[in-house]
Amino acid sequence: EPWLESRNLKLIRKPGYGVKVEGHERDIRKTIVELVYDNFSRDELMTFLKEQYSTAVQVSMRTDIKKRLLHIIGDSTLNGIESAIESSSVLSAYEIADNAYVALVVHLSLAVQRLIAGENIHFDPMLLEELKESPEYDM
Repeated sequence: EPWLESRNLKLIRKPGYGVKVEGHERDIRKTIVELVYDNFSRDELMTFLKEQYSTAVQVSMRTDIKKRLLHIIGDSTLNGIESAIESSSVLSAYEIADNAYVALVVHLSLAVQRLIAGENIHFDPMLLEELKESPEYDM
């Protein structure tokens, strides 16, 4: 609870319901990404997402990463996001750096999981207007 409070979030406990984290959307997103990056290195995420390695040790490492990441995100969501990114004709025209690819997959996967869970995702209107000005927004 103090850890969440230090990130401007509040832990809500309801008997019979469970727990819920409340706060501004930007703080929630930053905290979720922080949790992912605190528990996985960029290389671990890339290994899992790109599935580049084939030796027994590397497969074992990838399986461990997959279990931890899937616990947070979900297999079908993660596979769907990766499939959408790979099949996107707009994105395929761009060379995406490994860390940007990881960030994109993690952010999209977490957003989809939150929507599936029935959460509303609120976006700061000022930031949205700024993003609309960027060339990447149309992608």
